[in-house]
Amino acid sequence: MAISPKIKALVDLATVIAILLNFFVYFYPDIVNPTEKCNWYNAPEQKSKYTFLNNNLPTDWVNKLVLNFPSLKEQEEVVSNDIHMLLFGDPQINGNWPSTKYIKRLDNYGNDYYLGHIYNTMKRRLNPSHVTVMGDLFSSQWILDSEFYNRTYRFQSRVYNDVYDWVYRNRSIPNYDQPLFINLTGNHDIGYSDEWRIVVLDSLTLEGPALQEEFVNYTWSFLENLRDRENPNFKGSTILLTHVPMYKKAGLCRDGPEHKYYINNEKEPYKNGKSGIILTGHDHEGCDDWYNYINGEWIASKEKQSAERESVREVVVRAMMGEFDGQTGILTGILMMLVILGISISVTARLLFNTGGGQAKLLYL
Repeated sequence: MAISPKIKALVDLATVIAILLNFFVYFYPDIVNPTEKCNWYNAPEQKSKYTFLNNNLPTDWVNKLVLNFPSLKEQEEVVSNDIHMLLFGDPQINGNWPSTKYIKRLDNYGNDYYLGHIYNTMKRRLNPSHVTVMGDLFSSQWILDSEFYNRTYRFQSRVYNDVYDWVYRNRSIPNYDQPLFINLTGNHDIGYSDEWRIVVLDSLTLEGPALQEEFVNYTWSFLENLRDRENPNFKGSTILLTHVPMYKKAGLCRDGPEHKYYINNEKEPYKNGKSGIILTGHDHEGCDDWYNYINGEWIASKEKQSAERESVREVVVRAMMGEFDGQTGILTGILMMLVILGISISVTARLLFNTGGGQAKLLYL
């Protein structure tokens, strides 16, 4: 039976589209962004373990090739104390209900693996030391326990399915070859190389309301412990990871309808005047701003300004959802240097810690 020319043309077109889409799916970091923006700051040139590739291809091609196919990379024994952190904003996994149409169920199924593909691609490409999900793991908090279980299972099995558990009770020594995985659903203080520390803050329980008051009390106890016991002796700088951005005037970022930031009061974590950077989620569009201490008040602006205290930068990580192009934030800490490269934001920023005189300072390049 002869195949109609129209059907043959349609099949050929579908095949070409499928090939192009597969090519895009696996090479999107270099298609959507410049290669240097989708890599660690000041990363060395990549080389292949196959000499003929290094000798016969341009350096830029080899760099792209080994980033996308890590199995081709030349293996090097490198001992490093650098921070290499991937940041994923607001995955917001949707649920399925009895009334959910089959096309939407299929969409949710595909979206789970889409988010997982973003994570696996970037993890395989850059081999991070830390992976952080910036909150809003699910699309709604008003769900039954059974639905919470279903979404948690999908989150663990489809999106972040190869996460290494550093705190497994029968494991005495963590495998530091695997990244530390951080969800913004609790409070943690992670010391790192004495130059800086990573503070994970559950900002949603700072002011309540909460069904269980002890969660609010625990969060404030955590902050007060940092203030009274950790801060007086800590001379480095802080990476603060929290979900809700700090207070700023409407319009400074891409505020949506009914969008609310953390309310303005003197207990906001950045108001101790010490150097550091704040990384948040919540605002899906992403944002980049500074907090400057002027005339006795912390004021948010787009630029770093001359102020009485050290200015603090806040970067809102763009959501990883398909609607926002599946972007990833990249943070690099190199010995005395902390850099955030924004494939999740529109600019590239460089933050340098200078420990001259024993006091850490934050300089903007």
